[in-house]
Amino acid sequence: MVAERRYPTRFCPYCATEITTPTKYCVTCGVEITWSIREAQAPPYPWSPRTTYVITIITYGLFFVLTFALLFYYLIFFGIPLYLLDTILITDPFFTIILTLGEVTFFLIPFAIVKRLKVRREKLGLFSGGIRNLSKDIILGLGVGVVLAPLILLLDLYELLAPGAGPPPTPPTPVDLFWMGMLCLSVILIIAPAEEVLFRGFIQNSLDAHYGRIGGLLVSSIIFGLAHLNPFIGVFQTVGSIFLGLLFQWRGRRLASPIVAHATYDCLIIILDAFLI
Repeated sequence: MVAERRYPTRFCPYCATEITTPTKYCVTCGVEITWSIREAQAPPYPWSPRTTYVITIITYGLFFVLTFALLFYYLIFFGIPLYLLDTILITDPFFTIILTLGEVTFFLIPFAIVKRLKVRREKLGLFSGGIRNLSKDIILGLGVGVVLAPLILLLDLYELLAPGAGPPPTPPTPVDLFWMGMLCLSVILIIAPAEEVLFRGFIQNSLDAHYGRIGGLLVSSIIFGLAHLNPFIGVFQTVGSIFLGLLFQWRGRRLASPIVAHATYDCLIIILDAFLI
């Protein structure tokens, strides 16, 4: 009796139909498929780089539509110059709530893709690896977040010296401190996890599978920098993203460590903006 040869499960890179038998054309969309050795050895991420780019553009497009709508709301109804908005709105509860809700799309869209393609959520890095590994991930994340503090100081120096920068903010009031705490809480619970799910769990994981560990790391980090729409800030965010991506790869593609590092980094930005610059 001849043993049946097993064919690895693959997915059409265009419509994500599961393909369990050798075929040259997708049975659903009819596109011609060419399998490479790299694809056969790569983790089974059923979305192609093109899909990754399209989903990223759609996700950030929705987020920026909301953000710019808020910015012009403050400009038109309150007359606040755009270059002062980052200083004023950081303790504005309305802006904080809306912006935080906007970041929820970074959760929802990757989850929707994973559910549609019937891929386990572990592919997004959403697993702890056990209590021991989780504890190590949290400690390492805190350390990396603190190490990235020099980047934060350089960003704040840029904001202080940038052409058209407004006067330094006055010391925060108790009400300001309360909303700063709420913003930090939203960073820890929503913003940092959501951005890491999108950029590390969804984008970097899929690009690593197609471009290799170094290629995927660099491309996903550049995308993270470009998403900030500022050449100077984007360079520093790209460098920070490389650290987070390396941490993600090193810790077995678990998101806990980069989430903690990202949250630590962002909370330090909030504190330094309020007290030092």
